[in-house]
Amino acid sequence: MDKKMQPGKKFFTFRYFMTGVFLALLLHCGESCLKDSYNNYSNPTDVDVSMINDGAKVVQAAFASGDANKIKGTLTADALQKYGSELDKTDPDLFSKLGASLKTRNLDVHSNLYAEYSYTHQGVTFTFALARQKDESWKLMRF
Repeated sequence: MDKKMQPGKKFFTFRYFMTGVFLALLLHCGESCLKDSYNNYSNPTDVDVSMINDGAKVVQAAFASGDANKIKGTLTADALQKYGSELDKTDPDLFSKLGASLKTRNLDVHSNLYAEYSYTHQGVTFTFALARQKDESWKLMRF
């Protein structure tokens, strides 16, 4: 019996080896690139942060009210389409609790068009994002 590997099996084994190396490379590069780009980001100094904070205050007040319609008024058009029907089904008490948690918010990242806050709710840190609208207001795009 010949102990040498057949040429077809060599290619088959090599193909799986290269697939594994490629996947490992993708996973490594994907993670390290994201961390580096976020850690090295510096917020621009020419952005009116008070306008962003005003938008966040409106969002916090809407959630604190427990009123789904007020919350809908703080959403971008895309977010309203995504979350709108679910808001009507949600317990208003949950909104009020979330509104209280939004008082702990910190502005982490911002630009002329996008802002991201972190906040703590029941001991867990979450994020929400605002987007600047054509009328210069800031609306909730993700939470």
